[in-house]
Amino acid sequence: MSLHTKLHSMVTIPHNFVEEKKNVRLFSESNQPVPTKGVFITKEALLTFSGSCVVISITWKFLAFTIPQIKDSIWIPIILSFLIGFFIYYISIEDSMTKKDKIISFILSLINSIFLAASALGIDGTI
Repeated sequence: MSLHTKLHSMVTIPHNFVEEKKNVRLFSESNQPVPTKGVFITKEALLTFSGSCVVISITWKFLAFTIPQIKDSIWIPIILSFLIGFFIYYISIEDSMTKKDKIISFILSLINSIFLAASALGIDGTI
């Protein structure tokens, strides 16, 4: 087998590929278009560490731009971090959780808020 034939076989689309893709449905079972979310930040994105960091950093920069007096304040990202940390705690609490589970979740939200603040402030985590 020549090198050309080997390379061609590696990039050739399988014969049944097109037929399989024809069966992909772009509509729901009721033939209505599947709805999409038209938002930038979703609660799912906010629940991730990177999503929370982006929200804090962008909000901090926006506030510093609109209110120049707070530009150098380290308290803005700290306050934002704790607000987001407690928001995540609030939406994650369920009625079925025990008091012990709620206390543990609250302590973890405090720790996560500290990590968010450190990240937004650019504090290096390397020890």
